[in-house]
Amino acid sequence: MGIALYSILPSEIAKDDPKMMSKIVTSLPAETVTNVQVSTLPLDQATVRVTKRVTDVVKDKRQHIAVVAGVPMSVPVVNAKPTRTPGVFRASFPGVPSLTLSTVKGLPASTTLPRGITEDKGRTASPAGFTFGGGSHEAVIRFPERKWAEAGLCISNRCSYLCTGKTTSG
Repeated sequence: MGIALYSILPSEIAKDDPKMMSKIVTSLPAETVTNVQVSTLPLDQATVRVTKRVTDVVKDKRQHIAVVAGVPMSVPVVNAKPTRTPGVFRASFPGVPSLTLSTVKGLPASTTLPRGITEDKGRTASPAGFTFGGGSHEAVIRFPERKWAEAGLCISNRCSYLCTGKTTSG
């Protein structure tokens, strides 16, 4: 006669790789999120005050993108570094996997919603609270002078990346 002992240990079978997660991107002019002129943004490793944030909100079992205004906060300024591919840049900041940012032939950002995304016509203004966007990491990304974009606020919400910037022709 014998005794068999078994142990069930939790294990990660299919961990989500942040580098492989899809990203949602929206654009707003840099002037919308900060009062600092793009031409006077501080050097890399500095911070800038922003007065608005872009974040996602889950309401009625749907994900909504929201612009939140309120208490100003300081976010890091990072430089977008060009890659070998024209119009493609890389940027990284604490808490977020390295981002690859690209433009489409220098065209302005589209003002239409992507396929599968619907406009929230019943939108309302409401208090956000202190924990709103609590899983976010923000940074102002400055693009090289006279390149595809000027600068903007980039926010990471767990699985979604929301970038704001002003696209210019280059």
